[in-house]
Amino acid sequence: MYYTGFADEASVGLAGQIKATKELGWQCIESRAIDGVNIHDLSEEAFARAAGMLEDSGVRINCFGSAVANWSWSALKEEDFQKTREQLSRALVRMKRLNCTMLRGMSFRAEWNRPAFDPEVEKNVFRKVNELVRMCEEAGVLYLHENCNNYGGMSWKHTLKLLDHVKSPNFKLVFDTGNPVINFDRSNGDALEHVQSSWEFYSHVKEFIYYVHIKDGKFIGRGENGFAKAEFTFPGEGEGDVARIVEDLLRNGYDGGFSMEPHMKLVFHEENAAQNAVERIRRCRAVSELCRIRSAFHEARRRHQGKVRQMIHLPTTRRRPVEKPGAFLFRGAPDYCLTPDEPGPVPRRNGTPQDDSVRGDTAKNPLSRRMRWNFYLHFSALKLYSSDR
Repeated sequence: MYYTGFADEASVGLAGQIKATKELGWQCIESRAIDGVNIHDLSEEAFARAAGMLEDSGVRINCFGSAVANWSWSALKEEDFQKTREQLSRALVRMKRLNCTMLRGMSFRAEWNRPAFDPEVEKNVFRKVNELVRMCEEAGVLYLHENCNNYGGMSWKHTLKLLDHVKSPNFKLVFDTGNPVINFDRSNGDALEHVQSSWEFYSHVKEFIYYVHIKDGKFIGRGENGFAKAEFTFPGEGEGDVARIVEDLLRNGYDGGFSMEPHMKLVFHEENAAQNAVERIRRCRAVSELCRIRSAFHEARRRHQGKVRQMIHLPTTRRRPVEKPGAFLFRGAPDYCLTPDEPGPVPRRNGTPQDDSVRGDTAKNPLSRRMRWNFYLHFSALKLYSSDR
């Protein structure tokens, strides 16, 4: 298991991205944009310069966050297919240069003005994604499909149908915990009545998941171009079922990467992304404060060795210490509650018990406390990604 993230949400320039990655103690970046340009669209000179900086820093690229077959491209337009095919061709050459074997790809724009399971759309999607995946096979690269605003992201049924029609050992899934919150559910037809459930989507596709994006948010209304409007939040504060999904992944032996994509400072699919980023920056905490909190957590871990129990949920902010014997909480810090070992379910914030899947009882939950603590600690640390630098 390892941690990585979309460092372009920490800094536009590669130097800042590398700095944020090192501050978090991570060794790799999921590279999307450098100086505002996707890594596969950089000029040869700019790419060579970036590759040199990465080699000198010791930070590697674990995955290309490409724009291949994303919502910008329609499967119904041959011109779009040729353009995104060229993107993939450039990406594969550069991935070989960087010794990277994972590429985030999609399944073309979700055609919201057509039926949910339109035969013409599906025929084109399946044929063209198959061709893109074959290109990856020949290059020894995994094509990881993300559940976003694309054909496969319209519902878990669409993803499973895509898997049925793209038969390749190099075609796997990257599951984004927050994307169901910003996509309407079309599993049962064309009505855009409600957004998807992250847990439901995950439950149906989890056996095919190879890699995970961590994101969270709250649905706030209808947007444009098939997107729902969402307020993005720190993991655990939204409707993406992040804690439940992560627990289930680890309990079932997941040992892949967790890539942080908080969308707290910058949302790449927004039309006014740069302008909106300014407002998000103003709302984010300073890096120094976040480092102080992280250091405090490390100290707590040292002082309470073997006494860390499973957290109630992923971080939120609580103003008062927990009124409970043996509890340990930092004022103004994310809600990590460290208590002596106790049997039984952990209560939620509203007082109702969680189900057995998230109990603190180690007899029913074989995950080591060290693993859980380390994971949630990194969730706190990812707030560095949401601070201006």
